[in-house]
Amino acid sequence: MHTNRVSRLATALTSASVVFAAFAFSAFAAGPTPTTASGGSPTPVVSDPSLTAAGVPTITDRSPMGYYLWRSGDDRVHLATHGPGDEHNFDARIHTEGVIENVVTTRLENRDNYRIEDGGHTLVLHFHTYNFTDGVSFTVRGAERLELGLKLDGSLISTSGIYIGAAGRHPEHNPFHIRV
Repeated sequence: MHTNRVSRLATALTSASVVFAAFAFSAFAAGPTPTTASGGSPTPVVSDPSLTAAGVPTITDRSPMGYYLWRSGDDRVHLATHGPGDEHNFDARIHTEGVIENVVTTRLENRDNYRIEDGGHTLVLHFHTYNFTDGVSFTVRGAERLELGLKLDGSLISTSGIYIGAAGRHPEHNPFHIRV
């Protein structure tokens, strides 16, 4: 009787070890965990095929604080940050399967910066904005969409603070994909 219990325990432990090893190997074989445009752990990035950035938005002193994204007729993608009132830190991570090129900045001050990473696939921005609008524009070669992760003061900004195209549409999620 005692031998039978030991035999069953040994079988159970062996089975558990095999299952554990299989899971551990599959996790290792899958490689590192991917990150999103926000630079954090994976979160769903929802693509809305109807969400395009066509048309220039109107940004005035009375416009709400947030990110303004549009595409101009010359196929440049524009991203502006508008921060009326107190100072704010805007951090954006824009990724594409293509290549980001021809970056031009608007009204950047000393503490504002951008950099291209990942062989031209990722544009990282940091804008320190007070009462004005800072911005960047660029072209994308070899891709039809961008993934954007947009932060305000260290946290992902609510989608109600993201204005896309002339109509000022909001994405459903942040990070999000958009056609360019």
